[in-house]
Amino acid sequence: MDKVLLSTVDEHGFYKYILNAVKLHANKKLKKNFTIKKLKLISPSINFFFFLLKNLFLGVFFDKQKLLKLNYKDCNIGKYISSALYRDTSSHKSLFILYINIFKYLYIAGKIFNTAIKISNNNQAFYIDHAGYLNGIFYEILSKKKKLIYSNVYPRGVFFVDFRKKENFFFQKVENLLRLRKLKNFTNKKGKKNINFFEKILKKPETIPYMKSTKFNKIKRFNLITNNIDKFEYVIYAHSFTDAQLWYGHDGFVTLYDWLDFTIKELKEKNVSVLVKGHPNFYNKSIGLMSKIDKEKFTYLSKKYNSAKIFFLNTPIKNGELLKKINKKTILISHHGTALLEGLYSGFKCISSIATFWNPQIKITNQWKNTNEYRLLLNKNWSKLKFPNKTHLLNIIYQVFLDDNSAYGKNYYLEIFSKTSKITRERMFKLQHNLKVNKKIEFKIINKISQNIEEINY
Repeated sequence: MDKVLLSTVDEHGFYKYILNAVKLHANKKLKKNFTIKKLKLISPSINFFFFLLKNLFLGVFFDKQKLLKLNYKDCNIGKYISSALYRDTSSHKSLFILYINIFKYLYIAGKIFNTAIKISNNNQAFYIDHAGYLNGIFYEILSKKKKLIYSNVYPRGVFFVDFRKKENFFFQKVENLLRLRKLKNFTNKKGKKNINFFEKILKKPETIPYMKSTKFNKIKRFNLITNNIDKFEYVIYAHSFTDAQLWYGHDGFVTLYDWLDFTIKELKEKNVSVLVKGHPNFYNKSIGLMSKIDKEKFTYLSKKYNSAKIFFLNTPIKNGELLKKINKKTILISHHGTALLEGLYSGFKCISSIATFWNPQIKITNQWKNTNEYRLLLNKNWSKLKFPNKTHLLNIIYQVFLDDNSAYGKNYYLEIFSKTSKITRERMFKLQHNLKVNKKIEFKIINKISQNIEEINY
């Protein structure tokens, strides 16, 4: 078993290229000839069922905050269950289905936990996809067992962490792995070198492959917005209510719907002028049912809070166009979105959660750790908020948009696939896992991805 590379996914679609690239890399790293095998889950232990009964009696499963903090044998399974729960589109249909799904995911969590313990005894190398959802249980347990873990999670490409190195124990929490830290020896000159690409995205967000399906409108078409454009004191950027909940940690809100509802309510009580902007993906039909649910929930909030001072922009508008028109003293609010990077670069002050894709050591936004801190931030005047540290801002923009290993860099696995196969990123996004190339091209792609797997060190 020590020559088996265990994976949470099988070799379908893009994963065929990722897994075989990981296998080549692991062969060289550990000097073995690995074979790829998909993990098979085993039943939960008897102790886990007793654990469930105890917490059922205590009412833990019927309280969002208690479920989120649920720990089993020093593993925060509640975080991963909650994240998966709200990713499931059926959970948004009714309270009854939500509770059914809670118990479904509790059971799966028990299976994953028991499986992770068993495989940790005999295997060395693992590929774990979507580590922010239930597979985060695999990640958390196997990292503590000092294994070699490969993954592929935004904002990174394909990467690995060698947990045999003691200093890498910092990454045992998924949020610590996903949050980008300051690059060492970074200079403003390096950050500005290719900044024109970032500026192009500001002007033309459809440059991003998955945004090409979104049909953007001109803001001048909406009189209620344009007539009040200079009066807005706040702009709130909504997030998906189904995607990536809790991936970057916990800040007092279990879901991004709870966060948005809280934010609008607080600012309405403050009696200030607010623009709430829908996420472009709300209007992207290629995303499917998730997009439909997101738009329905956003529409519900717009009916709940729409008033003389609370305006909802429920249509896709380019953020760059909006930033050019609003007052420079407008405060921008997002939980963790890249829209803030655009706003910060354009000279605005911003408020965000501490649970973002950048580490708290990067001082670019006014951050909160809990709902009390957030309430205080929302009640601060513009003059009391801080501008970003410009070097830190360029540092994070460089990592997200300009670095060779970023989602837009030449070493990113999708870019390697596109350049080698001559298939555009846009077409790749449409075809998803149905892409096919000949054996010669396939070998080139796998070999090149294996040569560009990033090592994450503390």
